[in-house]
Amino acid sequence: MSRLSFVVGGSEGIGSAVAQRLASRGDDVVVMSRSEKKLAAASKRLDELRQKPGQTLVSRSIDITDAGETTRTIDGLVAVHGTPDVVVNTAGYARPGWLGEIPPEDVRGMVEVNLLGTINLARAVAPHLQAARGGTIVTTSSRPRRWPDWRECSVTPSTARRSSG
Repeated sequence: MSRLSFVVGGSEGIGSAVAQRLASRGDDVVVMSRSEKKLAAASKRLDELRQKPGQTLVSRSIDITDAGETTRTIDGLVAVHGTPDVVVNTAGYARPGWLGEIPPEDVRGMVEVNLLGTINLARAVAPHLQAARGGTIVTTSSRPRRWPDWRECSVTPSTARRSSG
C-alpha cells in the first residue's frame, strides 16, 4: 500500500524536489500551489516519474492565506483521495532588503504566507489526521544565520522561528 502525501508549495524549489522524490518512490502525491501555470509544469514532471498504474499524482490550486479556502480544499482532497499520511508545507517567500525599503504590503504578504498560511494549513489538516489517529505535518521555514543581518528583520519574524544563540 502506498503512502499519500500532500505537498503544499510543491510547484517549484524544495517543494517540487520533495514531491518528485515521493513520486519516484511510488507514493501517491497531491501537489498544491497558488500558481496554476507552475502547477501544470509540476504535474508534467510528476507524470514522468510515475512508478505504477493507478498511482495518484495530481495537482490542486490553493491559497493558504485564505483560511476558508484552505479548509475547503483540504476537505475536498481528503474526500476524494483519503487522509494524507504526510503533509509537507514548503510554501513561503521572502523579499529581503533594507527595512526602510521593503514596502509594507511585502512584509504583510510574507507574514500572511509564511506564518498565517502555515497555521491555516495545520488547522485544516489536523482534524483529518486526528480522526485517522496518525499522520505527520512537516513545515519548512527559512532560518537566519547565527548572527542575522538587521536587514532581515522583516523576513525573520514571518517565519515564526526563534534563532537560539
